[in-house]
Parts: sequence; structure tokens; C-alpha cells
Amino acid sequence: MVRLELARLLVNERSSEHVVTLRETDGDRALSIEIGPFEAAALEESLQAEPSPRPLTHELILSACAMLGAELRYVVVDDLIGEVYHAKLVLTRDGRDVTVDARPSDAIVAAIRAEAPIFASERVLRVASG
Repeated sequence: MVRLELARLLVNERSSEHVVTLRETDGDRALSIEIGPFEAAALEESLQAEPSPRPLTHELILSACAMLGAELRYVVVDDLIGEVYHAKLVLTRDGRDVTVDARPSDAIVAAIRAEAPIFASERVLRVASG
């Protein structure tokens, strides 16, 4: 797995095309993932640490984890099927890791909010970087 960091959030206010770019922490490779307007707004909100009046998807995920005694350990973008990225939340509870399938946009926002690391599989990063 390769550690990534948020490099850019491109919000196009004239259309529903929003893109989050994650860059390799110790390198030049990057992957750009198209996200929806709600996910872009949630990511923007998380970066500014502004709480929403009601829990959004990523807040619900983190709240449910906390209530169940689990913690978000890290997120991994682990597959690319066609043009669709797939991600996993890796939670830890009682010393055991539990993997949960997630949309990359929700996983990235949850990781940013929880200050958890974001990774990509070597294969996904290689394919995405061309």
C-alpha cells in the first residue's frame, strides 16, 4: 500500500463535476477521483472543520463506529473497475481489524474528519498514474 495525501479539491460550481486528487506522500504519482456535489461539500466542510447541523454520511459512519467501540484505522482505495474506484474502511475493534466496503468519496471524507491515513493499492496507483 502507498500512503496518499489530499492534494486538491476541484469544485466546479457550474456543473456536477467535482474532483478530489490524492497524491503519493513520498512521490509524484497521483489519482483523481470524480465525486458528487454532496461529497465535495462534505469534504470542503471537513477541511474547514465546520460541523453540519445534522450528521452527514461520514459523520454517521464515525459516530456509529465510536458507539460500537471501533475506530477508523485507515482508508484504502483498493480497486479500479472500469472507471470506478472502490475503497475500504479499515476499522479496529478489540484489537481486530474489520474491513468495510465504501465509496471512495465517503471513505476519504471520513478519513479527513478522523485524521486517519489514506492509502491506495500499488496496482490502483500504477493504473491511475498511467
